[in-house]
Amino acid sequence: MMVNYASLQNEPTALYLNFPFCKHPCTYCHYVKNLSFGYSSIPDEYISTIIIQLNHVLGCFKGKCLESIYFGGGTPSLLTDYQIEKIHDVFKQYHITSKEVSIEIHPGMCNFDYLDNNFFTRYSLGVQSFDEKTIDSYCRNSYTVDSVTNIVDQVRKGNSLQVINIDLIFDLVLQKNDFDCINRLNPETVTLYPNTRGRGIQRFSAVNDTLAFAKQHLPEYNQLGKSKFIFIKNGCSPSEYSKNEYELNGNIIGIGHNSISYIGDKTYLCQYQNNTYQLVERTNWG
Repeated sequence: MMVNYASLQNEPTALYLNFPFCKHPCTYCHYVKNLSFGYSSIPDEYISTIIIQLNHVLGCFKGKCLESIYFGGGTPSLLTDYQIEKIHDVFKQYHITSKEVSIEIHPGMCNFDYLDNNFFTRYSLGVQSFDEKTIDSYCRNSYTVDSVTNIVDQVRKGNSLQVINIDLIFDLVLQKNDFDCINRLNPETVTLYPNTRGRGIQRFSAVNDTLAFAKQHLPEYNQLGKSKFIFIKNGCSPSEYSKNEYELNGNIIGIGHNSISYIGDKTYLCQYQNNTYQLVERTNWG
């Protein structure tokens, strides 16, 4: 199945590039069936297929300014500088610009030079917790609170215009220390993710209590209107990706294996096979 991307030329549109590779699974992850593990880098063959798909899609958007380009996963920070530049070259080939270019960074696994990069404008740090015992229980013991602080400090010194988001995930509650660290590091946005493996009334109540606790302990932040899990620092803006999704109701084109496209009222799953790709329309959001 092919989508008429050219028909979206005048509509708000974001791209989501999926890199479904990780070194090992995190205990809270509910995407484990869709990820490949044991990787310390992303295979070059995967980059080649990403570029094939990008050429097909971006050829319909020559000269367009996209709302957002988002590198997600998986662990997209396993990309190397060379691989990122190859992908960047495709955007330059079609004269595609974007209001932001964002990448998720695993604080303990980053293969590219995030301090000397002219492509990304926003870094989303998957900290998940500032409690080192909790980090260890999540199987994310390759970084510490100090190393996260060092990353933020280095980015701020190198490029004061760089936007930083910090992700936190929680089972039942977040701790005051998590918010103390957020207030000290001063990111533009914070995203709270409840562990979606939990269910039931107790879980629902815990999520509401945690959001109320967050509002109390993040006095310089306000919640994004349609997503109560995203907190935005006073004087700052939500990510362009969030704006596209929640405010503009724009299209999201998924690039990469197991990525999802949301185009109009339809959704499509992208699957890679034999160094090529296909789109499958999803029914009932299944």
